[in-house]
Amino acid sequence: MRNWKLGLGLALTVILVLVGATAGHSQMPAPIVLERMGEFCADDAACFNRYHPDIPPVATAVPGQEIVFGTRDAFDSAFGPGSTPEDVVAADLALVHPMTGPVYIEGAKRGDVLAVTLQDVEPDPYGYTVIAPGFGFLRDLFPDPYIANWSLDRTAAVLHRGSQTRRCFGRNAAGCRARSLRLHGDCPRLWLSARSVS
Repeated sequence: MRNWKLGLGLALTVILVLVGATAGHSQMPAPIVLERMGEFCADDAACFNRYHPDIPPVATAVPGQEIVFGTRDAFDSAFGPGSTPEDVVAADLALVHPMTGPVYIEGAKRGDVLAVTLQDVEPDPYGYTVIAPGFGFLRDLFPDPYIANWSLDRTAAVLHRGSQTRRCFGRNAAGCRARSLRLHGDCPRLWLSARSVS
């Protein structure tokens, strides 16, 4: 009986060592990091603004591997903290929607649906909300150009309008309203949430 227990103990030890060795070899590769390069999308080999099947992938990932995308704002750096409605009118709308990638996922085939877990969003220190004349789904209701300039961090978005400053996300957000747009409720909440998602 004692030899049986000793044999079982050795067998379990060997199995655990083998499982441990296998687990050590099957670790996930290091994250793929696609840094933002250059001032504009046109300067960045990993940036494009229209989907097309002939665009080659800039990286290949295995299922489950982390990918960090250095992204750009929707107008590819056309605006800054001091931007005005005149800057919105002057913006080149052909440059909108810069994207980072594409990244090929090993084993994925055309038509597959991929599950993605968003682990973190790190906002730039500056963001904006714009209405460009003739652009977007509310163009008939808001024909005039408009821009709201925001200071962003992981906890809040602060709206800067002339000499007025209002904290619109996070704590103390009461009273922030874009009256010139006739929006009701608290702050405009499009694309400005800076919370970590896990």
